[in-house]
Amino acid sequence: MVEAGADPSNATTEKTLGITAAELRDAKSLNLREKDLRPEDAIALAAKLLESTNLTEIDLARNYICAPKPPPPVDFKIQWKRKGRVDIPEVEPRVEPFSASFVGEGVAALIDAFSKLGGLTSLDLSSNGISSLKAVDAIGRLPSGLRSLNLANNQMNANSAAVLTEALAKMPKLSALDLSENNLCTSGLAVNEWASDSHAVIKLAAALPSTSLASLKLAGNHIGKHGQSGILALADAFSKMPSLTEVDLADNYIGRQGPEDVTALFDAFTQLPKLRVLSLASNQLCAVNHFGDGEWSDAAVAALCARLPRTALTHLDLGYNSLSGASAHRPRRERTGAAVRALCEAIGATQLEELSLHGNEIDEVALDAIRAARAGVRLLVDDDAYSAVA
Repeated sequence: MVEAGADPSNATTEKTLGITAAELRDAKSLNLREKDLRPEDAIALAAKLLESTNLTEIDLARNYICAPKPPPPVDFKIQWKRKGRVDIPEVEPRVEPFSASFVGEGVAALIDAFSKLGGLTSLDLSSNGISSLKAVDAIGRLPSGLRSLNLANNQMNANSAAVLTEALAKMPKLSALDLSENNLCTSGLAVNEWASDSHAVIKLAAALPSTSLASLKLAGNHIGKHGQSGILALADAFSKMPSLTEVDLADNYIGRQGPEDVTALFDAFTQLPKLRVLSLASNQLCAVNHFGDGEWSDAAVAALCARLPRTALTHLDLGYNSLSGASAHRPRRERTGAAVRALCEAIGATQLEELSLHGNEIDEVALDAIRAARAGVRLLVDDDAYSAVA
């Protein structure tokens, strides 16, 4: 019950967010992850954020900030009709019109509020369906003082990437960016429009060196699916980003079109003295996909291994790249040791502490050879972790 003279929205804030208006005003960090927040909740929160003066970190991941209201309950009209000697009920559902398209009013209100929080440095908006026109437009107004930004799993496409590019150019202090599991190479605003468009990624790559990124995650964006231009643009950008310590490029079809993109990437990685963690899992480093389709080649792995000793990497993930020639879907396919031999020859001269080879169907003989080549390296294979014996 709201006291006389009190602001009724304060009670709404406390009930919905689990935090009082006073606590919100004084908080330095705000964790509202998985609170089932919808656009109307986001708008109410945005109004309250304007009263906060100390917030530096906000986590709104895994909500429904851009989702529509839930569908109305179905109302049933029952009519009894005589069938022979008995009355039989006939049920007729009455459903109100309902639109399930994503909306942007909630995230737009929040970002406008964020831009007025002078001390905000960390923002997590992952898994909120940020894909509508209004939501995408709001991305361009993100605070320039951010140091950490997570927009993963938001169905963002090439249009979103273009808007984000303009925002990144104004974020010189940004050190961590997560854009994983989006559709950055998909043209149009509809999720089911799968036309390839690398231009937005190329422009995004050009903006990255203007930041101070140490961690960049772009997994699951299919950047190399229809050509190498996006990956080559990223490689060029990486060579100008000396602060990078972690890069995640998993599931981006790298190597599908040939070894050139892998070569360019590792030429860039040799110029990054702080780069320690790299994921190239679930790509096509041997030119075949996870189903084993395609003509197997070790050219990209050879290019990788030739440059690997000149990197500063300590953790490398090459899982699910068909390094043995076989795959989970084609276990009887003839195995080849070319890629594994190249790894054995290179790994001894590296700084690797951990190497993930999940899903590559590498046999124990080959694994023993890798362990022997790099004493002490931690091998991650399938569901187990193996440590080499010095």
